[in-house]
Parts: sequence; C-alpha cells; structure tokens
Amino acid sequence: MATDKKSFVLYADLITNIDHLTNEEKGILFNHLLEYVNDMNPVLTDRVVLSAWKFIQSQLKRDLRKFEDVKVKRSDAGKESARLRALNKEEQNPTKSTSVECVQQTLTNPTDNVNENVNVNVNDINNKSIKTLKVFKQEILDCYDSCINYFPDDLVPKGQKEIYNWLDAIEKLNRLDKWKFEDITAIVAKTREDPFWQKNFLSIAKLRTKDKEGLQYINVFYNKFRIDLNSKNNENKRQYIAELTKRYPNI
Repeated sequence: MATDKKSFVLYADLITNIDHLTNEEKGILFNHLLEYVNDMNPVLTDRVVLSAWKFIQSQLKRDLRKFEDVKVKRSDAGKESARLRALNKEEQNPTKSTSVECVQQTLTNPTDNVNENVNVNVNDINNKSIKTLKVFKQEILDCYDSCINYFPDDLVPKGQKEIYNWLDAIEKLNRLDKWKFEDITAIVAKTREDPFWQKNFLSIAKLRTKDKEGLQYINVFYNKFRIDLNSKNNENKRQYIAELTKRYPNI
C-alpha cells in the first residue's frame, strides 16, 4: 500500500468471485487481504483461495495507480496555489523600490488609475508590454480552496493561467455581482451534485458567463438551488434559502 494511504475500496461485485469459497477459505482470503494492504508481504499456498485473490489484487493495483496519479495532480495544484499565495503576499508587502518607481514613471498621464489590488509586473515593462497581476485577498483564496473540493481532479486547475481565471471569477462574483463567498461555495456544491450539471458545469469561470436568455449562470444555478432545497423537508435548508432570497431579491 502507498505511503499515507490508510484505506482501500472493496467492490460489491466481488461476491461473485468468492461465492464458491467455504467460510474458512473466505476468512483466509480476508486475513490475507489485510496483511497485503498493510505491507506484510503475505504468501498464499491454497490454490483455490489464490485464484480468488488474484482478481482482488489486480483491482487493488489499479486503484493504487489511480491514487498515485491523483496524489501527483493534487500536489502540483497545491504547489501552484502556494506559489500564488506567496506572490500575493509579496505584492501586498513590496520590499523593493523598483516596483513603485516603475509605476510612478509609467503612469504619467493624470487620467491613469491604479487599483489597490493591482500591481505591475516589472519584467514586462522592459519589453514595453505592461501586464497587471491582481492581488487576491485571503477570502478569495479560501473560497477557491473550498470550491475545488467539488470538482474531480481532472477539472481542478493545474496551470497559473487557469487558476488565475478561477480566482478572478470568484473575485468579480463578490466585488461586482455582490455574492457572498459562502454562497458561491454553496451554489457550486449544490450544482456539482446535479447529474446533468456535473457534465456541463466544469469551471468556476462559467458562473459569470450568460445563458441564451442573458442570465448569468450563477443566477441560473441559484434559482435551481433554491427550488431544489425548498422542495425538501429540511427546515435548516429552507431557512438558509430564505436568507439567500433576502440577500438577492432581484434574482
């Protein structure tokens, strides 16, 4: 078993592969399974039990490969998220005067505005191509971390640009569209539970895009979210939806 892997999956259809075994043989098989996943290197000598074990062993190995792939992807995503957090801290607390000097020298037009959440990439100034990097607040990063838990690993952003797009969407949903961070997370969670939207809601950035009727998808999902929860006999959920309705009366 892999390091830090404390559990494994047994599939229901396994019963068809062991129903020919006696109870004693099933006990031997189960004990062998536990020793195997605990890296005790057990050896089976009973050929009948061994034939049933081979099927289980193959499935465990397939699951282990999937686990290792997911582990690598999550590690890469975590490193990129940590890098962005470090970048945010550096931009919020600049220690070099060159950044300020470049901003002052570049923005000579009195009509130019500097947003407190934007910093200038000094390296790009030398190339006469000024690009801005938005500094995301901790609340936005926390909302992002919560939301990605509802997406499978193959949909979670891996590269800087994709992560930036998701963070930017969350920031604008809050700042421009006035959605609270906890409500964004709740709508993401509920929408990803829906069988249809699991296949069609693949990115947080979609929340700010519009459907054919010109309605932002976060509003589409919110309306469905509200209807679904109101249809369930759950007082806490109904109270939460009532609170959401008060916050967003125009939707």
